[in-house]
Amino acid sequence: MNSFVLQMRMSFDDQYLFTVSEDACLFIFKAVDKEGRGMKRDKEVGYAEEILITKSDLEEKVSFRHLPKNSCL
Repeated sequence: MNSFVLQMRMSFDDQYLFTVSEDACLFIFKAVDKEGRGMKRDKEVGYAEEILITKSDLEEKVSFRHLPKNSCL
């Protein structure tokens, strides 16, 4: 089945291209130059102090805070 590509993203180190289509297929491609060598980054990747999470994960975490310490789910 043919489906349209909905998203394309490069990995943080520019080594891989990720694509996802409307039929939920995920493809991972190794990024190489025309001679077949791996791609090289011009700059160093820094690390962040923050962690990104989905809104639903955050809401779930907040809801667990309101439970008594010894309660079972």
